[in-house]
Amino acid sequence: MEIRGRDPCAEEDLLSKKMRKALESRKSRGLVRQLTLEQSSCLENDFGSNDYLGLARSEMLRGTASKILERYQCVNGSTGSRLVTGNSQLAEDVEELAAKFHNSESAVLFNSGFNANHGLLGCLASKDDAILWDERCHASSREGTRVTNSSHVKAFRHNDLDSLHKELTAALERVTGAVIIVVESLYSMDGDLVPLKRLFKRIEFGGRRVSVVIDEAHTVGLYGGNGSGYVCERGFENHPNLLARVVSLGKAFGCHGGFVLGSRLLRDYLLNYARPLIFSSALPKSSLATILGAYEAMDSTEIREKRARVFTLSEYLRSEIDASPVVRSLVMTPMGTTNICSLAVVGAEFCVWVADQLALKGFRVMAVRPPTVSPGTERIRITVHSHNVARSIRELVRCLEEIILTADDGAVLPSAAKL
Repeated sequence: MEIRGRDPCAEEDLLSKKMRKALESRKSRGLVRQLTLEQSSCLENDFGSNDYLGLARSEMLRGTASKILERYQCVNGSTGSRLVTGNSQLAEDVEELAAKFHNSESAVLFNSGFNANHGLLGCLASKDDAILWDERCHASSREGTRVTNSSHVKAFRHNDLDSLHKELTAALERVTGAVIIVVESLYSMDGDLVPLKRLFKRIEFGGRRVSVVIDEAHTVGLYGGNGSGYVCERGFENHPNLLARVVSLGKAFGCHGGFVLGSRLLRDYLLNYARPLIFSSALPKSSLATILGAYEAMDSTEIREKRARVFTLSEYLRSEIDASPVVRSLVMTPMGTTNICSLAVVGAEFCVWVADQLALKGFRVMAVRPPTVSPGTERIRITVHSHNVARSIRELVRCLEEIILTADDGAVLPSAAKL
């Protein structure tokens, strides 16, 4: 039987035409996304990854995970979903350790932080309940609210408690059930923290009808006495209005997966209703061993020193930016105490050009464009890690200043990429 390739000249089907048109539209606006291989640039110049403590590259963690697999004498694969054949003593021990580590009654492991947010928010609310979410929440949270049964889903202005109060008042009047508020402890696109104390104070008038879900993706590993997160650092892990925390393991923990932390009742509910958990093959045992190893490492002297180093270097970055009027003028959110700083570099093509210029000089940063952020709010995001050094930070700021000044002169820029 002769097998022939598809004739490229043949007329495209309707869906292919739609896909091509959509991609061409994004390309014309400088928004098309493509996969790239990680560059072998100096690790000290990595200001783009989420590997805050260097655990993703850690030989120590790799060795620990191998020993854990030997200790449990388990096969590498998952063989099925957690509810079918994919559960194991290792998975149970990982959840038990995570619950204890974060001072929670229970923990449920999902295949990713995205799945954890999506699964939790997608099954919590009925049509009589409302969901209010900070407009800067992760896409995973937003996607979860899109599949919910709630009849009242509203965003409130970022970190604006007056806006939250207004939306909460309206929700309590409109729905007869619960109101779920979704926030993040640290917003990765802006680098600012949620005002936890004022938030819980502001929602008191709603009583037990109001439940809060906090995404801790960017604070676990860094905040709290041993990396347990910002909620634990502020002492709100047992607040009566706190329904759940979501922990992503792909940042400071250097591995993969995500936890939903909450009551045993919540755990049982998710095992029965969270579709991304029920219908996904469980994480392989190698991932579980890596997670367990990362948690065991969190209270080690090495990681405690790395954690402190992140904050010391973050303070140094702020001082260097403050010393450069050009770069300081681009700072989007008043620089606080976090390890994330976003600089306004407006225009998708221009933003990518600036990141590319920095890459040519050996620096890895993130060019953030729509649809990740709103048009007109494009930015260069700088993330500080324990493996950065003061010299690289100083040189990064100097190069940024030089690139921006060059752009301001209109030199060597693509036509659509000018200030």
